[in-house]
Amino acid sequence: MNRELALLAEIKQPSQIAETKIAEFGNEEENAIGEAIKWAWLHRRIQRMSQRRASELCGMPASHFSNMVNGDKYLPPQKLNQFEWVVGNTAVSQTIEKFRVVRNSEIVRQVSQIVAENMVRAA
Repeated sequence: MNRELALLAEIKQPSQIAETKIAEFGNEEENAIGEAIKWAWLHRRIQRMSQRRASELCGMPASHFSNMVNGDKYLPPQKLNQFEWVVGNTAVSQTIEKFRVVRNSEIVRQVSQIVAENMVRAA
């Protein structure tokens, strides 16, 4: 019982990490997300937490969790929030968001280019 209370006292909302750290994960989305997962685990809030305990809290098999932090498996999207609460940081979701913004900017750029080309043709 006391061990559970001590753990509960340490649980806080996951913290964001610096954008400079997100940039260090690279510019290739799949690799960057893998690096974010590894970084998030290595910099977890409760360093004494084992992978086995973390996998239990995330609701996934310990073998999958171990393979995931070693870069051999993916973090299931439905487990993202649980993973971030367990590790105590939002490195993975911030990395995913970085690439969402990049994709959206590229779409806007492409559409703007098409509109501009069609305006020139129509003139």
